[in-house]
This record gives sequence, structure tokens and C-alpha cells, in this order.
Amino acid sequence: MHGFVFFGASLLVVVSVMVVLWLREILYDDEPEPGKRPIVCVDFDGVLHSMRSGWCGVAEIVDEPVKGAIPWLERLVEDGGIDVCVFGYRSRSIAGREAMRSWLLVNGMPKDTLQMVYFPKHKPAATLSVDDCSYRFEGDYYPGPRWCANFKPWWMRKTGQWCGAEVK
Repeated sequence: MHGFVFFGASLLVVVSVMVVLWLREILYDDEPEPGKRPIVCVDFDGVLHSMRSGWCGVAEIVDEPVKGAIPWLERLVEDGGIDVCVFGYRSRSIAGREAMRSWLLVNGMPKDTLQMVYFPKHKPAATLSVDDCSYRFEGDYYPGPRWCANFKPWWMRKTGQWCGAEVK
């Protein structure tokens, strides 16, 4: 009888923790209200984080900022009259979003400025996206399959790394 009670209590704790984590993931989507102000979506890896070491994991951010990135982001947030969202592959998880926040603080972003930055779970409908892995479409030319297959962001051309693997 005692074993059954212990098992039941343990199961209840596990289920409760799972529900709390599930609710936190659903409710924790930090996103600006569309239509109020212009939204600028800034990619994290390759625009803010230099990616010199390649990909190390969702919550592992080991490299320094891209030169000038932190002062630029600070100026954008404080002077722009816009909503700034920091987004990337890491945004899919709470751990990734928290790691980006912590990394920005450690690398000089003032806490009061950081509190004005959004870290959405999903990429928002932005007025402008600043991304190292994008093609600027002008309405009349589509890049070919070979160009797309051979595209490399700036940091990959410098380091030869893509997601931690050497690229030839």
C-alpha cells in the first residue's frame, strides 16, 4: 500500500512539473503588438553574435559580439521609435531566449535597454529584418538554385564553419 501511495505521489509531482513547463512555454511568447509601431527583427547569430566558433548548442553562446553590434542595437532600441525583436534558431526554446538575453547583458547591453527588447518564440511580421542569411528581393529577380545552394553568410566565409562543421 505504501509503495502505491509513493508511486502515486511521484507521478503527481512529475505530471505537475510537466504541466507547469508546458504552460510556461505556451504563455512565454514575448512579442510586440502588431500595427502599433514599426517592428525590426534582428537575427541573433551572425548579426549580434559573431559565430566565430560555429554552432555550439541552443543555450551555448561562446563568441564575442560582431564589432559594433551592441552599440548599434542599443541605439536602435533607445532612439528608433520602433519595436526591436531579437530572433533566431535559439528562439524556439526558453533556454535559447534566456541565453540570448544573458549574453547581451554580459556583453554590455544596459539592463534597462534590454528590457525594451522583445525575444519572441516565433518570427514576427516585421517591417525590416536584419539577417546574415538573407537575400534582398527587389521584386524582379529570383536567385537560381546554384546561387542558393552555394550561399554562405559573412562569418562562414571568414571561418569556414557552418553549424560547427568545416565547409569546403
